[in-house]
Amino acid sequence: MVPAETTAAVLPDHHIQVDDNIYDTAQIAAIHPGGNLFLKSFSGRDATTAFISIHRRKFPHKRMSHASVGTSSTIANDPDHDEEFFELCRLIDKIVPR
Repeated sequence: MVPAETTAAVLPDHHIQVDDNIYDTAQIAAIHPGGNLFLKSFSGRDATTAFISIHRRKFPHKRMSHASVGTSSTIANDPDHDEEFFELCRLIDKIVPR
């Protein structure tokens, strides 16, 4: 199956968007250490900012390619802001390690 392109406004409840990729939440939940609790919280929405805020790293798109169901041209976050956030995380980790 060739992944379809969609927009954030029409995401089904069982999908999430991370960056410009759309994923099936059930497939990610099957291997996610936290199960589907957080995935359900962001079902049908763009979860990019939430993922970065919680995990403090970029989403592993290659590792999750099996769960990909399409792409979207609608990206809610600015990747330049991500780099600034990651730099802040690196500085904080030196003082307060995780």
